[in-house]
Amino acid sequence: MPSYSYNSNAAIIKQGKLLVTREKGRRLYLLPGGGIETGENSSQALTLELGEELGISVNKDNLEFIGELSTPSAGRKTVRKTHLFLVKD
Repeated sequence: MPSYSYNSNAAIIKQGKLLVTREKGRRLYLLPGGGIETGENSSQALTLELGEELGISVNKDNLEFIGELSTPSAGRKTVRKTHLFLVKD
């Protein structure tokens, strides 16, 4: 049985363009966001990650939950469960 990691990511669209990120030295582009820590819910984790990583301030009221998806984590033996949000403003 696989182990799971839990993430929260954002679809941020401005002027018809989708914001993606890429870690230095990596080839994959990802939606911004990150891991959900113990004691956080998915929207709290996302607002913290966007602030820490990109300097973006997002009010949780501007997040619209799109859904959850599960994918194998790249290069790991875990399955990533991701909560995906649309940033409305």
